[in-house]
Amino acid sequence: MTLVRCLDDSGNFTGHDIQDAIDSLPDGGEILLGAGTYIVDKPIYLTSGIKLRGQGRSQTIIELARGASCHVFTNKNHMTGNNDISVFDLTIEGNMEHQVRPKDVMGLTFSCALYFKNCCNINIRDVRTKNIRQTGCHFSRCTDVTVLGFEAYRVGWSGISTSGTDNIYTLSKVVDSGLDILHSALHFDGGKNVTSLLC
Repeated sequence: MTLVRCLDDSGNFTGHDIQDAIDSLPDGGEILLGAGTYIVDKPIYLTSGIKLRGQGRSQTIIELARGASCHVFTNKNHMTGNNDISVFDLTIEGNMEHQVRPKDVMGLTFSCALYFKNCCNINIRDVRTKNIRQTGCHFSRCTDVTVLGFEAYRVGWSGISTSGTDNIYTLSKVVDSGLDILHSALHFDGGKNVTSLLC
C-alpha cells in the first residue's frame, strides 16, 4: 500500500513542509504537491522509494530562495546512495543570479536543480528547470536513470550532466546552457548505455 501525503495551496507551504512530508514516509510513498509556489532555502533530501508529484509544470513551482546557494533536490545518502526515486510534473526556479558558491563548499557542484549521487532507478518526468546556477539534472555514479519530458531554460552549466552513470535514457529540451561556464547542453562523462534525444 502506498501512503500519500498531500500538500495543497491552502497555506504558505515551504520546502520545510515538503521535507517533513518525506520524513513522515520512512518506507517510501507518494507525495502530492498542490498548485502554488514553494520556497526552498536548503536542499530537500529525497529518500528511497519516494515519488514526488506536482500538479503540472505551470501549476507547481519549487523556487530556490535568493542566496540559498544549494541544490534544490538531492538524495539523502550520498555515500551509500538511495533507490527508486521519482520526481514528476513540476517546475524548479533557481534564481541563478542570486546564488554564489559558499566558502565551505569544496566540490564542483553546489547549486543544481536535481543532484543525485550513487543512486539506482531514478525517474524524472515532465519537469522544467529555469534559471539554475549550475545544472538542471546531474547524476554522479548512478544506474538506471530515465529523464523524459525534461526542459531546462537558462542554466549556468548543462541541462543534464552525468559522471560515471550507466543505463540512462533522456528526452529533453535545453535552451540557453553554459551561461556561467562554457558547457554543452547535455554532458555525459563516462558511463555506458547512454541514450539521449533533444527535442
